Amino acid sequence: RMGNDLTGFGGQSFKLRVSISYFRLIPILAALAVSSNPVIVLIGGCLGIFAMRLVAQVITTFIDRVPELETAAYILVGLIAIKLGLSLPMIDVKTPDWLFSVLVVLVFIWAGWRHVEHEKHHHSMYKKSKP
Repeated sequence: RMGNDLTGFGGQSFKLRVSISYFRLIPILAALAVSSNPVIVLIGGCLGIFAMRLVAQVITTFIDRVPELETAAYILVGLIAIKLGLSLPMIDVKTPDWLFSVLVVLVFIWAGWRHVEHEKHHHSMYKKSKP
């Protein structure tokens, strides 16, 4: 009874794709509501969807080559959450933009350093295993 079940992995994947498509269409529909030229809005929306898909594929390929970027992305999401949490009205701590930019650069430098170290270690292990 696997064919019609939407609770398994395939069903969840389908639901995710439908919801992503839905959120891609909302801005296009909103732009259609306020624009006087719907053809331009539709062309721009379609090009935007295509561009986002292309960028997602490029980023995925890049993360496959440099897996440390995935960890860096999680760290950056955490930093963004902290920055947003500090800016809540009840906390109201303003963090300077330059500080956040420096932290982003440091995270990417760290990820690059980890990647180079991982490659060195992997290369040295490969040399040792060859007779």
